[in-house]
Amino acid sequence: MENIPAGYQVHFTTWENDGDSYATSIISGLIKEDVAFYIDLALKFKSTNRLPMGEGLGNEHHKASKLIRMVLALLEKHPNVSATTKELWDLSPEYNDEDDDGYISELLNDHILSQPGDCYWETGKHFCRVVESVEVYFYPEEVKCVTDEFLKS
Repeated sequence: MENIPAGYQVHFTTWENDGDSYATSIISGLIKEDVAFYIDLALKFKSTNRLPMGEGLGNEHHKASKLIRMVLALLEKHPNVSATTKELWDLSPEYNDEDDDGYISELLNDHILSQPGDCYWETGKHFCRVVESVEVYFYPEEVKCVTDEFLKS
């Protein structure tokens, strides 16, 4: 395991289908502006069944171009994110579904949504899990991993 870097840490708990397969993704070492960006992004993936029509992106398939436009709009809304976050999420506005190599899905899955089950892939569209909850923690200093002290070989 790695040390937990100083800064904010965000936990995203997600599910798919009918509340199956809960998972938690964790991002560490963030600044406050990064946290605001990630929370705004995560809250877009509320369940489509729990909000007025068209407001939630969770538990549905979406075209990559729609997801990318959404991310770019949120980066515009949060201009003070860290250089690391900006570089990671600053996707080309010219990106289209024919160019899709799954990059937007991988970003969303790796950082917020977790991986969907195999049965949820659909050609040209990306399945988005539902964000159930978000928790934010602050570590003023790096937290050292001491697992090796207890698991000596």
